[in-house]
Amino acid sequence: MSITRKPLVSMAVFKGEGYSHNQVGRLRMQFLIVGSTNFPASTERLKEDFKDACREIGAALAKAGHILVLGSDRPHTADFYITEGANGVEGVRTKVLIYGPDDGPTPFAGERDKFANIEFSYHRINGPWTVGRVHQILAADAVILIGGALGVTQTGYSAPMLQRPVLAIPSFGGAAADVWRQLESDYKRVEGFTAKANNLRESWHRTHAEIVVKLVEDLVKRNPYKIRDIGSQLSLLLALLILLTAWVILFVYPLNSKSLTFFILLGLSALLGTGLRTTLRLNAYESSRISVRQLINEITIGLILAFGLALFYLSGGLVVTGRFDFVKLADDNDFIRVSIMMSLLGLAASVLIEGTSTKFKKLLENMLAGDTK
Repeated sequence: MSITRKPLVSMAVFKGEGYSHNQVGRLRMQFLIVGSTNFPASTERLKEDFKDACREIGAALAKAGHILVLGSDRPHTADFYITEGANGVEGVRTKVLIYGPDDGPTPFAGERDKFANIEFSYHRINGPWTVGRVHQILAADAVILIGGALGVTQTGYSAPMLQRPVLAIPSFGGAAADVWRQLESDYKRVEGFTAKANNLRESWHRTHAEIVVKLVEDLVKRNPYKIRDIGSQLSLLLALLILLTAWVILFVYPLNSKSLTFFILLGLSALLGTGLRTTLRLNAYESSRISVRQLINEITIGLILAFGLALFYLSGGLVVTGRFDFVKLADDNDFIRVSIMMSLLGLAASVLIEGTSTKFKKLLENMLAGDTK
């Protein structure tokens, strides 16, 4: 079984590389949590604090709308208590991706009823756990380490090689504390990270769970291990320059058929809107990269939405533009006015796909409802 996965990062107002923003308006990311109580100097009291901390982290991740990547339901692991914490958040259904060996038992198989607020998704891996761990890391945007022993150490050193940032929580000692010391210089490369992360070096407090979520989100957005895709960004810049030039030329020197020119300008504006959407995402989150599949999907959606809004506008049915009568595009003044308005709508349709598609759907529903009365 092989996994090919692109980064999940996006702007909060956008859908991202195949992933939507969550119900509370934050980015929906996928986090692998690895840890256990198997570490030196682990007293019974420390083990109980460890379990409480994992529950609090699980609840904080669930409230933020994130997806959890786990691999076990054994009671000495962080996985079990992370899931308990996420399940305890009322009104939130959290998705948990379970990765494990093909011949192993099914985690949480006998406790599905207990975890009513969890949506489990199972992924079987061919090979031993060492192979399965690589699949887990690739399935995540970032890794959270807490306590643990050799398995935590291996994960903490492997993730950066796979371009996945790691947040090691040193509060409970163990392998996570060792990894923290090794990665501390990398943390300093993320602006403002160390000042907030120093709280995790002290004894655990329940308020630290929110800090963990914020820190790991920051690591994803400013991934110090990400290899930048400069070539794709230069290609995007060149394409946008060509589109801008084409729009200006057609606006200043329209074709003999102004109606045809109008629709070409509409399409160019929609393409420019998709470019703006993508560029804003890349600017806001350095670890994001251009996804060809996502780009094609957004271009398709943007063009169709722009065309649909144009039809509503021309028929006087688009409320957000005011009430306009049907215009004759052969007139120069009408051509200039309508071309500018529709170009703005084309940009808006592509940049704000989610909001535009929702409003467009309501417009269609209202139109059909009026016809049936």
